[in-house]
Amino acid sequence: MGIFTHFKKPQDDAPKEIELPVLCYRIAYFALPQLLFADPQRTIGYFHHETIPEGALIYGMCAQVLGVEMVRLHATMFEAHSGELSPNHRYYILQYPEPLPLDMTNVNQVLAPYFSAIVQNATNEEVAYYVLGQRPNVLSQRPTGGTTFRTVMRDGTNANLGEGPTPGLSAFLDFLRTEADDAKVFASVMPKS
Repeated sequence: MGIFTHFKKPQDDAPKEIELPVLCYRIAYFALPQLLFADPQRTIGYFHHETIPEGALIYGMCAQVLGVEMVRLHATMFEAHSGELSPNHRYYILQYPEPLPLDMTNVNQVLAPYFSAIVQNATNEEVAYYVLGQRPNVLSQRPTGGTTFRTVMRDGTNANLGEGPTPGLSAFLDFLRTEADDAKVFASVMPKS
C-alpha cells in the first residue's frame, strides 16, 4: 500500500440516501412504472406478499431500481392496497407518506405523490398506471390542497389528465371507479381488445 492510497477517492458505488419527498416522486414517476411495465405480473405480486409488508416491499424494490439507500423508517411509511375497482378492473395502490404542504418559496420542492395506482383490466390483464399528486395554485402561488391526476405510460411518457380528488384513499378509489365506469381515462391508455 503506497502513500497515495490514503488520498484516493473512495469508490462511490454505495446507494445514496435522498430526501423522502424526492424519493416518493422518483418512485411514483420512474421506478414503479419501470417495474410494472417490465413485468406486470411480478409487480402486481408485490401487492400480495405473505411475509413482508407490501408497502415496505414495494419501497425496497423501487429503492433498488433507483440505486438509493433503503431507510427502515421510510419503509414503514408506505402502504399497499388492492381490490376490485369494478367488475372489469382490479386496483393495486401504493400510498405514499403524507407529503408536507407546498411551499412555493422553495424552488427545490417536488410535487409529491399521494398515491400510485395500477389498474388492471380483468378481461385481458392489460395494466394502466396513474399517480395522484400535489398541485399548486399557479395563479396565486399558494397551495390549495388540490391534486393532479397523471398517468405514466409504457414508454415513460408522463401526462397530466386533469384535476384529481381530495387526497384520501376512499376519495381516490371513488374517483378511479368513476373513471373506470365511464372508461374516460382507461380507453386512452389501455390497448383496445
